[in-house]
This record gives sequence, C-alpha cells and structure tokens, in this order.
Amino acid sequence: MELLDLFMIGKEGFAVGDLGVVLHTVDGGEKWKMENSGVSQQLNGIFLASPDRGWIVGRGGLILKYVLPALPE
Repeated sequence: MELLDLFMIGKEGFAVGDLGVVLHTVDGGEKWKMENSGVSQQLNGIFLASPDRGWIVGRGGLILKYVLPALPE
C-alpha cells in the first residue's frame, strides 16, 4: 500500500493512497483506522476545510466529498 497524501487538523488526520485507501487518525497518528472510500482507484490528494468536511481527488478526475453526518438532536 502506497500513501500519497496526508492532511492533519490538530490530532485528527486522513491519509489517502492507491487502491482507494483512506486512513483516519484521531490521536496524532498513534493509531490509524481504515475508512471505506467506496472506490478502488488511486487517491492522490486530500483537503479538509474542517474535521467534518473535506474533499479527496483521485485518478481520472475523481472528486469525493467527505461530510461527517450530523448527530441526531
């Protein structure tokens, strides 16, 4: 697995790479959890506007939007 980009906000961060890999950390990188990107192609870059909203770009012009679901009231 090759990781191609990393974006951190404080101790929370995401890494993206080949085969649709998305990794997520909430402790500054001590532990990483695999997230489901829904795709299998290479993911080249990630940008987060905030910890709950961001975009991932990939091969072939792919753009994925990440929005953390709102908590029920």
